[in-house]
Amino acid sequence: MPLVDAYGQKKKHNVMTYTWGHLYPKPGKYPCIAYVSTGHAGASLLELDYQDAGNPLDMFIYQQLLDCVSDWDTPAVYRIDCQLWFYKGCADAYLGEQVGRPIKVKVKKVWECIR
Repeated sequence: MPLVDAYGQKKKHNVMTYTWGHLYPKPGKYPCIAYVSTGHAGASLLELDYQDAGNPLDMFIYQQLLDCVSDWDTPAVYRIDCQLWFYKGCADAYLGEQVGRPIKVKVKKVWECIR
């Protein structure tokens, strides 16, 4: 393995932290509302609303929110009310640490395609 590959992950972490670290959420729990659409092609996150939405660590939470909706066959829109729990080491996401997870999840169908 070349020497460059051995430090690649650490370099990416440093660059992301120095560039975007001021946007990272503080560890803790944040009330969140998310809208997810489902259909034959899978699920998509339509909107994510919480205190620090739009930070670079959101992409690590997206898939966990999409997994809250199990029925992907029927075209529908779901509202997910939850709390996003960001762990203490969430700023180390690019070093392989877990960012956090949604807790106290309530899923409600707000629209469904009627055939």
